[in-house]
Amino acid sequence: MLFTEGRFFLLFAAAFGLYWSLQSNRLRKLWLLLCSCVFYGAWDWRFLGLMFVSITLDYGIGRGLEAVKTDRGRRTWLTISVVANLGILGFFKYFGFFVDSAVALLQSIGLDVGARTLNVVLPVGISFYTFQSMSYTIDVYRRHMRAVRSYTDFALFVAFFPQLVAGPIVRAVDFLPQLDRVRTWRDDVQVRAALGLFLMGFVKKACVADGIAAAIDPVYVAPLAWDAASHWLALALYTIQVYCDFSGYSDMAIATAGLLGYQLTKNFDWPLLATDITDWWRRWHISLSTWFRDYLYYPLGGNRLGTVRTYVNLWIVFFLCGLWHGAQWKYVIWGVMCGTYLITHRLWSQSELGSRPSGRARALIGWVLTTFGVMMWWPVFRGLDFTRSGQQIEILFGWSPGGQRNLGAWWYAGLAAMLLVHMGTRARLGGAGLARLPDWAWALGYGVCAALAAAFTASGYQPFVYFQF
Repeated sequence: MLFTEGRFFLLFAAAFGLYWSLQSNRLRKLWLLLCSCVFYGAWDWRFLGLMFVSITLDYGIGRGLEAVKTDRGRRTWLTISVVANLGILGFFKYFGFFVDSAVALLQSIGLDVGARTLNVVLPVGISFYTFQSMSYTIDVYRRHMRAVRSYTDFALFVAFFPQLVAGPIVRAVDFLPQLDRVRTWRDDVQVRAALGLFLMGFVKKACVADGIAAAIDPVYVAPLAWDAASHWLALALYTIQVYCDFSGYSDMAIATAGLLGYQLTKNFDWPLLATDITDWWRRWHISLSTWFRDYLYYPLGGNRLGTVRTYVNLWIVFFLCGLWHGAQWKYVIWGVMCGTYLITHRLWSQSELGSRPSGRARALIGWVLTTFGVMMWWPVFRGLDFTRSGQQIEILFGWSPGGQRNLGAWWYAGLAAMLLVHMGTRARLGGAGLARLPDWAWALGYGVCAALAAAFTASGYQPFVYFQF
């Protein structure tokens, strides 16, 4: 995969060194585009062509939207973009899912139907770059921005390698203006902040998330072999694993872009501290949740068309959000659960009881309920199949005795330590306190921290969770 054998680090070293040695902004952009192609092609060169089909399509549609003057013509161009992008995404991601589901439905009513489906490989990152490219044409259609004239600029916007395969999803209106000027190392790079953020992301992924994964994966493979306490602990640990895995990637992507002088949008804002489910979604995978809000929820009417329509819109958004995560029914069910949580929270907040208690007691109760609710959707989201998800739920609530295996008491101490670290500090390695250190002291401290992180890196390669989406 993309991150094995240090490919990413070698690529970044090459991109970084030559990028800052070039004086021409155009040559810098061409070099970054080439590096992005090499990065994506390290997985499968054949799908570079597919990505450039999306790039060329939306680049041309953007120019078409700029040229046409009638509303009907503009709607036609936008329709072509949406249909083509979703058609490509749907074929590669959902073709087999819909065929298999239709066959299963027909067989359930007694029709003996066989399925001959193509073995379609899912291109890495297609969900991310498709949404990113499509948002550009929508923004041009809405006249939120002018169509970009440079094909290189638009291609680099879509293919920019730090966030290409797992986000954050970047808006053209935020990224494209950054391509217009020559960047300087002194003025555009916060070295300590970027390096600190990168190390933090590495620790989250390679030390915390991968270490947890190795411990709890057997619980999900054979649920009946483990006792109820282990299943509850596995849910709590998986909450931390998926957060550290995904936010770790986002941190490293943002830091990498920062060392090249570019700013990417923040993707996580301490979601494990959320005090209600609405607050959770304001903090979790921010670039995706705001994408669905701006390009689906608001066009559907948002909360402007009455209470019932608001709830219907929320269900539609999270149904499609679940489907975006993967071509499996478990993700659809997870999405419906998310929508139901939000609707329940809105109903409760609008009731008389929902306004009490207040202050710290309300925040604490809200945090406990939110954390419990999030943990309850993991058996579906993480489960390998519905049978094993059902077994885990039965064991969790005492409907099934479970097995005798136990994760071990030391994992409880580890869980408590991780929660305390997360709740007790929001300091960054490049923060104000460390900024006053002389360069040699900061470099020495950073080297020690990096060495410790390498020593505690989990053995064995664990793919990033969101690579599969």
